[in-house]
Amino acid sequence: MPKRSITSNTRSHKPSIAKVIAHTLNPFVALVSQIPHIYAAIDYNNDTLKIPIAIVVGIGGAVLPLRSIQLTINRYFEYFEAKELGIDIKEKEAFIQKLNKAKGTFVNLTEEEQRTFIDQLNEIKKLPDNPKKIQQFWSKILDVSSSSEVETHPKTSPLYAIKATGLAITAIYQYVIGIYTFDKTQEEVWDNKAFAGVLSGIVVASSQFLIGSAIVDSTVRIFENVTGINKQARLQNRQLVEKLRSKSLIPLIGLGIVINLLSLGVTATIWNDFFTDPKQKIAFETLMCVAIFLLIDAAIPALIKDIVSNHVKTHGTQEEKVCMHQIDEYQTIMDLIAKMPLQDFQEFIENIPRDIKDAPSDIYIINTSDSSPLLEHA
Repeated sequence: MPKRSITSNTRSHKPSIAKVIAHTLNPFVALVSQIPHIYAAIDYNNDTLKIPIAIVVGIGGAVLPLRSIQLTINRYFEYFEAKELGIDIKEKEAFIQKLNKAKGTFVNLTEEEQRTFIDQLNEIKKLPDNPKKIQQFWSKILDVSSSSEVETHPKTSPLYAIKATGLAITAIYQYVIGIYTFDKTQEEVWDNKAFAGVLSGIVVASSQFLIGSAIVDSTVRIFENVTGINKQARLQNRQLVEKLRSKSLIPLIGLGIVINLLSLGVTATIWNDFFTDPKQKIAFETLMCVAIFLLIDAAIPALIKDIVSNHVKTHGTQEEKVCMHQIDEYQTIMDLIAKMPLQDFQEFIENIPRDIKDAPSDIYIINTSDSSPLLEHA
């Protein structure tokens, strides 16, 4: 498809002072969130190793949330930038949602429908480069129809009680983290209640910022999987690998659950030692194990699916590889559009004809980090 620049070469995207400060504080927030783990490393290692291990635990643990915090900061300041520029940021969000919906629709096509869709798309790509070709391509992306039994807009149960349970577990988790940090700060750093209280508050705030709704989401997902509630909605939002390798994923995810459970030995030991009251010991040790299990469960299934997806891409059939590539394109598009500066996105979206503007698109965004991103329509 024809290429066209969607930005001015002279535009600069100078970050605000507040945004620079926020990114500068990013490592601090990530490191502060690891303080409880650092205290545990000090407690459970001998005098020779406790400091080196505590440093490794602190830095190693802080590396993981750095990217998450960075993305959150970017999204936060993007809202202010949109307001200053008079741009409706919801249009960008809606466009990404449409791309995600198109990806989900493609996943739920039958094998024959997927093959036909990709063949027709490739035929359009072979046409001579001109504006009509772009319109045909976008129109084809809109024409994703399925004869499958998965509902397009399945009804879902809100599961308020289950979400409330997840929130309660989150609150207990943060409470325990807070009192642990408070006590250990006085014991290991400075025996001053005011200092320990302030540091505990910062630790809890940074911890909650990082975990967000992870415990709630895991609680809801596990309940849905066990009870079968909202099955149609989950089918609509499943990944392609779940469709292609459903039987292989079941034992692997089961193995992940076993590994998760075995890893709770450390958690149980720490909280069994920390609480002295028998009733508190049983209650908080159990609830902290549940909370940690839910936190880890938020990541393990996604990791397993990524591993199996990569296996399909390298060892699957040719048709499976082609379909996986199509899904990767959708995801790459969404990720890169999310990173696009607002002014660039506004110019891009204005260049799309109104009658097909709402269609998800198979596009590639090249060099989005500089002041002149270029979009190439496949």
